[in-house]
Amino acid sequence: MVMTRFALGMLDSKGLDSLESIPGIRLNGVTAAVPTNCAWMALELGLHEVAGPTRTEARTAKAALPWLQPWVPEFLTSYQREGVLVALASPGESHLFVWSAGSGKTLGALVWSLAAGIGLTVVCTKSGIRPTWAREIETYTKGVESRVLTGERPEPIELPTDRPSILVIGYDTLPAWVNTLVKLRPHSLVFDEIHLLKSHKRWNAEVGDDGEKVKFTLRDNRSTAAYRLARVARRRLGTTATPVTDRVRDLWAELDLIHPGEFGHIEMGMHLS
Repeated sequence: MVMTRFALGMLDSKGLDSLESIPGIRLNGVTAAVPTNCAWMALELGLHEVAGPTRTEARTAKAALPWLQPWVPEFLTSYQREGVLVALASPGESHLFVWSAGSGKTLGALVWSLAAGIGLTVVCTKSGIRPTWAREIETYTKGVESRVLTGERPEPIELPTDRPSILVIGYDTLPAWVNTLVKLRPHSLVFDEIHLLKSHKRWNAEVGDDGEKVKFTLRDNRSTAAYRLARVARRRLGTTATPVTDRVRDLWAELDLIHPGEFGHIEMGMHLS
């Protein structure tokens, strides 16, 4: 990955939040290493470049080995291995697995998640698939803290600091939990069946007072909750067997969740056809 380094300067909390939302950013307290294709976002925040573009080596999946059952590496298919490595070499280690049904997307997502080492992963999926995720986490991993989030009333969450954590939540209850999850700032985020999160469900479009300009406001639903969560996670993965079921703008929504802001703004997503 090609990175450009910027001096942090004196950013307020709002500016720091905006900075942390840049896909693939790496902070060390003094400088920020930003993927070069997102450097314009850092410039808009008023940061000053201190080092030109440099290439960093892609992460391997070696860090996942302590948290996987010993037999899992040999169990992986060639396309699962390749898919994980391609995802880890993508900008911000964020990617889209377009694999057919029954092809092992869950296992691939788990290996991708654990390749980052100790940290929090939030898995968003259909409510009916939550037990499947819980079962496969138990089958394929070891020493990992996992929990399925249910109900409409969020509960306090305490996470260990000595091992990876995975929280699994259904799309139906995601809006009720999103404030809690945003505060946790997950390191990794998985959108299972990501095609369900269509862009036109995120926004209300209203004509402004001038009668011409259209104003977009966020709705309170699962697509909006996913949009908010994607912008605080450090790395994101989407899985689906059907990336486009109707219109091209649906694909834009998926890409915008995986690489926030890199594929244009909401007007683009609303008007693609």
